[in-house]
Amino acid sequence: MPSQKVQSTITEIISLWAALEEIESNFGVKTQREPDAGFCFISYKWASGNSLNSVLKGTDMSVGDFVRSTKQLIDLLNQIAGASDKLRPVCKDAVKRIDRGVVAYLMGEI
Repeated sequence: MPSQKVQSTITEIISLWAALEEIESNFGVKTQREPDAGFCFISYKWASGNSLNSVLKGTDMSVGDFVRSTKQLIDLLNQIAGASDKLRPVCKDAVKRIDRGVVAYLMGEI
């Protein structure tokens, strides 16, 4: 992970997910899949300007899965930006960093 703070935040998110999964399971609600820490690191590398080959090297993620997941991340960041004045600048910057290359091309923006 890029830093200890990110690593501890991911650990906390997974812990919260596990608690929510237990509650959902108790009420017979379909649970969501576990957060993917691997994609967190992949998207961090992509946002840092690394090439697609270097980002996906050593992973089992296909280009299509990467683009689909990145599009979902862009959608989430835009939703957060719309809901939080405080986080809007950070989210908009993150979108600019990841909406490039094959992601932007396959979204029809190049």
